[in-house]
Amino acid sequence: MDKIDELYARESIRDLINRYCIEADRGRLDAVQNLFADNGVYVFSGREYTGRQGIVELFTESGRRVQAAGLKARAWHNVTSSAVDVTGDTATARTYVVVLVAGAADHWGYYDDEFRCVDGRWFIARREFKLQGFVPGGIGEVLK
Repeated sequence: MDKIDELYARESIRDLINRYCIEADRGRLDAVQNLFADNGVYVFSGREYTGRQGIVELFTESGRRVQAAGLKARAWHNVTSSAVDVTGDTATARTYVVVLVAGAADHWGYYDDEFRCVDGRWFIARREFKLQGFVPGGIGEVLK
């Protein structure tokens, strides 16, 4: 892989990481699921969700849990530091994230991601969110 291809891959992956947060915050599950590979995996709160329909199930289930707790589900995912390693048509990344709710930090952690390039387009092949902390009584505590 030459330097230009590597830079293109890194930028495509960073865009994918950011796009996930923006689309998730907007509640656009159709857009979120299409960021994942067909057989993509999301590990969240120790449970594995597989395939695009599994990703939708994760968000739907999480929304129900938040509503059942009497909380508002409006969140703003803010990614901070991200380290991306590219090897041909695959890549990995660790990205730190702070989730704001009602203008304040609610929970925080990091994504450990694996990416795959298919026909020139990058997808999330596997994502695991690792919760590192939360504000008591907030969304992070409900979803832990």
